[in-house]
Order: sequence, then C-alpha cells, then structure tokens
Amino acid sequence: MNSTLSKEVSIILFLFREADEGVHSEITTIALCTLFENLVRLLFAELKLNEKCDNIEYKSFEVAKIEIADQINRQIADNGEGFRRLHNIVKTAQFFSMEQMFHAVINHFELKWQDDMDKIFKTWKRARNPLVHGKTRAEISEDEHKASVLDESRIAGAINILLLKLFGYSGHMRYSTFEDGYRQV
Repeated sequence: MNSTLSKEVSIILFLFREADEGVHSEITTIALCTLFENLVRLLFAELKLNEKCDNIEYKSFEVAKIEIADQINRQIADNGEGFRRLHNIVKTAQFFSMEQMFHAVINHFELKWQDDMDKIFKTWKRARNPLVHGKTRAEISEDEHKASVLDESRIAGAINILLLKLFGYSGHMRYSTFEDGYRQV
C-alpha cells in the first residue's frame, strides 16, 4: 500500500472508530455514509480503476468538462453569481457515479455484486440521501429507528469488508453486528 493510501486509510479508520462515540444514531449514520463514500472514491482513485474503463468516453468527458467550464468562467464577470455556481458544478463533475466506482472496487477485490454488495449499496443510498438532503425527523417511528440502526450496521460492515480486502484478508467475517451470519471475503 502506498504512503498516500496508507495515510488516508488511517484517517478513515480513526474517524470510523470515532463516529459512534456516544453520538446520536443519525449522526453516526451520516458519518459512516460519508466515510464509506470517501473510502470507495479513495480506493477507486488509488487503485487506478478508472484506467480499466473505456478511456475514450472518459477522456471525452474530461475534455468537454474543461471546455464548458472555461466557457462559463468567461461569462461570470458579466452574468454574476449564478454562472459562478454553475461553473463550480461543472468543474467538479465526475464521469463515474458512486455506483460505478463501487462496482469497480468490488470487481477489483473479486467480490460478487449479487451476494450482498448490491444490498450494501442500496442500503448506503437509502440511508444517506434522506439524511443528507433533507428528511423530517420530528416523527420517526420505531420501525424507522430499527431500520436506521440496521443500516448503520450494514454500512459499517461494508467499510470493514473493503478494508479487509485492501489489507489482503481472505476468510470469514461477520458483516453486520445486528444480523446473523458470516460472509466469505
């Protein structure tokens, strides 16, 4: 593991341990969702998984992004803040979606999407999006609270799976604290 990857993983592991240090479950879930996303993006970049894609489409996207961002940038002075905001969105746009990056990481580690990786991705997406993009919290049911705790456990398990594979582990592991069963990694 290179030093950049090692340092980033160390920080993610530190934050992972701290995420559940006596804070509200929703805060822990938001933190775990963010750490999961950071880890997938980090692994995708550091393992250079973008190089295994259709380079023509990727390069075309990057060229188009630069050209469009430059065009918008030239109009900021005359047209104001809306153009600055749009420029920032275009400038930071990414060719690969989170799901595509996760698929690439899963394939790299020779894990099977159909086993439970698809379930993990859907759990992350279902848990993250409402928490990050606005969710009413005044009247959460007991079933919703239970589902949230289970989501938290599955996302933590996903982080563990990815890190164990990165470290070269092969064997059985418990993938969720609140669910029975082990999985082969």
